Amino acid sequence: MTDESNKLAVPEIKPVELQAVVAPGESRRKVAVVGEILFSGSALARALLDQGVSVRALCPDESAEQAVLQAAKLSSDSTAAIEIVRGDLDSPQVVATVMKGAYGVAFLSPITLDGRLRHSTTHLNDVHCVINAAQNAAVRKLVYHSALGASLKSASATLRDAAEAEMLVQACRCEDFCVRTGPLMG
Repeated sequence: MTDESNKLAVPEIKPVELQAVVAPGESRRKVAVVGEILFSGSALARALLDQGVSVRALCPDESAEQAVLQAAKLSSDSTAAIEIVRGDLDSPQVVATVMKGAYGVAFLSPITLDGRLRHSTTHLNDVHCVINAAQNAAVRKLVYHSALGASLKSASATLRDAAEAEMLVQACRCEDFCVRTGPLMG
């Protein structure tokens, strides 16, 4: 028996490239990006722009706005369409403005080793606000960025909140997706 026959056959794993499919005559789809903007949000904005999707980002301050605008400059799509709405998740009116006319929304609420990056004490209120605005604006798709280990039985309040938020998102009238990642650093 040779060493070759003892090896397990490992299937080749090919990266999946997500494509935004837009029918002929259909205008560029718009995705609202809310929550953490400086790191995750600006990276997502650039990825969406590269796919030909326009982005409307909710930016709480000038540094978030600059991060999103820089992402647009780095986009491979020279016709990148980006809109900035200045405000925060604390304002249902501002969140409603961000959702108006959007095809989808990505709510980014990453968790680091120190806990949730933004709005840790009001996270579930933010989730309710985003869901209400998305449903009222007839947003078709809602993506919620959750955390590995999200569980109602977790010892961590942050992970319990993430699990409760996932349940709220899954109960909404939008087509929903919950994406779980480990702690983000960088």
